[in-house]
Amino acid sequence: MHAWALWAIHVLLSAGIVAGYTMYYEYLWRQRGVLAQVGLPISNALLAAFCMLCGMVYPDSQRFYLNIAYFALVIALLDGHIDWRGYVVRGFSLLLFIGLLPVTPIANNIWPLIWVGLLLGLIGLWFIRKYVAYHLWATMGLGIYFWALFWEPQVTTADVITARVLITFLILVAEHHWLWGFEHRRRDQTIALKQQADHDRLTNALSYSRFRQDLAEVMAQGAFHLVMFDLDYFKSVNDEYGHPAGDQVLKQTAALVDQLCRPYHATLYRTGGEEFSIIVPATVDVNAFTQQLWQTQRQHQFQLKNQSLTLSASVGATVGQDHEHTVIDVIRRADSNLYLSKRRGRDTVTIDGKTLMAAGTRELISLFTYYTDPVVNLTTGETAANVLAVSRFDQNQGQWIDSVGAGFDIATMIQILQVNDPLLPQQAVLPVTAAQFTDSEAINQLCAYNATRPVDEQLVLSLNELPVFADFRKASQHFHQAGIHVVLVINNLQPYQNTRQVRQWIPYYDELEIDLDTLSPRFSEPGFIDKMQTWQQALSAAGKDLIVSGIANRNDVQTIRNLGIQFGRGRYFAEPTLPRM
Repeated sequence: MHAWALWAIHVLLSAGIVAGYTMYYEYLWRQRGVLAQVGLPISNALLAAFCMLCGMVYPDSQRFYLNIAYFALVIALLDGHIDWRGYVVRGFSLLLFIGLLPVTPIANNIWPLIWVGLLLGLIGLWFIRKYVAYHLWATMGLGIYFWALFWEPQVTTADVITARVLITFLILVAEHHWLWGFEHRRRDQTIALKQQADHDRLTNALSYSRFRQDLAEVMAQGAFHLVMFDLDYFKSVNDEYGHPAGDQVLKQTAALVDQLCRPYHATLYRTGGEEFSIIVPATVDVNAFTQQLWQTQRQHQFQLKNQSLTLSASVGATVGQDHEHTVIDVIRRADSNLYLSKRRGRDTVTIDGKTLMAAGTRELISLFTYYTDPVVNLTTGETAANVLAVSRFDQNQGQWIDSVGAGFDIATMIQILQVNDPLLPQQAVLPVTAAQFTDSEAINQLCAYNATRPVDEQLVLSLNELPVFADFRKASQHFHQAGIHVVLVINNLQPYQNTRQVRQWIPYYDELEIDLDTLSPRFSEPGFIDKMQTWQQALSAAGKDLIVSGIANRNDVQTIRNLGIQFGRGRYFAEPTLPRM
């Protein structure tokens, strides 16, 4: 009875030691790096050495200590996350432990067979260790196999002692399987969840969240390059071939670019629908990399069922600097370069505002938008007229710019006015160039169109360029005879240095418009305010109005009113919303 009680105590103590050992092993494993690679084998060796020493000091409990040591060395082989080098170190530790033990006469007779069995067991376990670690029956079978090789030859007394040793060993194996299996499953679930979070499910490229994390880490380390690219006209692929085909294009693109990135040690991420980002080391020539990326993408043949197609890409890149402020700043800078590539016709590479590569086929169409700009009575606040304003999208500058006529001929301008005229509650003003104003064919077209309008809604022309005075006078006479009003827009005050020059033009226009940016620099000149008042008096005496354009805020309104000017227009009264390209 005493022997069984002592055995039970040994089992409980062994179970406690194994539980602590398992938790400690998991702690070291989570540390990763050198601590895990070196600390785990050393911990196993120290535990085995300590148990051997205790067995020598306390001979009556020698089996108790050797059981624990042998168990720790065997179980360490089941770690499925170690490489072959770590496995070899653990296997060598096990063989060394066995080799240092004294050999009984029984074991001495079969010692070569024991060593062969151990070597074969170690080799076979390498291939199935991950499976064994997650299945209790396999773990128990492994325990019995290694127990038989080590303990059966060592036990020279009654079978009951052999049974106790075996039961103790199997209890430790089962306990460890439960503890370690729980930790391993939790660890694998964590790894699986991180894998899902870090990778895009469709393309298997790294995800946007991982992109933000890696970019922050790279920024902390120093200089780098950030490249973004977008597949051109990808929506047409979905529309024409279907979304499954679009998914195939995205998968092939990710595989293609990932293969390109590897020699450069660059990392690919999917950061949008058809948008990808690449973090490139600072040692890489970003010009050469983006050129290769651009060429590879536009030359690749995407295979879709029985068809193939090519897709170009718009590429934007920025050179990351040391001590960047925030991740958002870098992303916005690269994103702005990507949009510049799109605005400049797509199939283009832009690095920090400079376009390096572009396709041979350039701008096929010009993009325009038009809107009305009200002329406001500054005294009453009422709208007196609406100027038809036209803006053109400049793909080289990547922005909308004001464009008088925007390259339209008079016939097109008339068509635009005809479409929008019924929607305008006030009189419409049509902007024209000096060439259009003095062109005989354009004069005939405008006069013919005006003849179709109601008498109280006669056409108003806004002349934004100053022609030769004789040509202006002749054209104005034709327009006035047809009932068309003329607004002369002055963007340069140089020709109007004295009142006589102003009076020379007055009979041939109906309103005079001056841009505020033209007037503002002259306000501080001595006598300029008096000169403006003289112009205003001359216009009033002739029954003409003075309009100031470019009014941007309330202070501008007050300044113009102080000069006695009644009409104005500008973005203070109406800010147009232009399309984002």
